[in-house]
Amino acid sequence: MKARFLQQQPALDVRRLDGKAWCYICANGVQITEEIPGKDGAGRSETVWEYDYNEIVLDESDAETLAAIEANPAAFVDYVPKLDPVIDDRVAALEAQIAALIGMEE
Repeated sequence: MKARFLQQQPALDVRRLDGKAWCYICANGVQITEEIPGKDGAGRSETVWEYDYNEIVLDESDAETLAAIEANPAAFVDYVPKLDPVIDDRVAALEAQIAALIGMEE
């Protein structure tokens, strides 16, 4: 995902709260200038920083993943945490059920 900011951002910002570590990753920053149309028809230039962006929420007990993110935040820009296997199995079962129902309509 891309995100834009008015100011340059750190590659990683980790916030800890209630036993969770909230990791905000900003990688591959590029400063760009874009034209913003105004209400009166006149435009203005706005300079922003655009980043490849990801937010990851970990349990504080997941020290191994947190250490890896801190060592190389850019490697986690596309990271998607694994869900609970029980949830994954339930989602797969529901997807199969939906596919069967859709097949019945045709």
